[in-house]
Amino acid sequence: MDSENLVPGDIIIIEDDKRMPCDALLISGEVLVTESVLTGESLPVPKGAVQRSVKKDKQNMLFEGTDVVKSRAFDDPFNSG
Repeated sequence: MDSENLVPGDIIIIEDDKRMPCDALLISGEVLVTESVLTGESLPVPKGAVQRSVKKDKQNMLFEGTDVVKSRAFDDPFNSG
């Protein structure tokens, strides 16, 4: 998805082997990302979903331009039925 079509509050699906189009808070699932464009570190970094509160935390944030190596979805937290 092109980032110009996104607005704050949109929910997107994170796919394997894609580049993040925007900064995003991970609300469900797990991802493995390469943040070398930001940090210079080439090793993938695991990211997990927000557990209790929505606070900006490096463990829950995905950053624009980083590469998603692998994503793993959990049940949709917004669709309980």
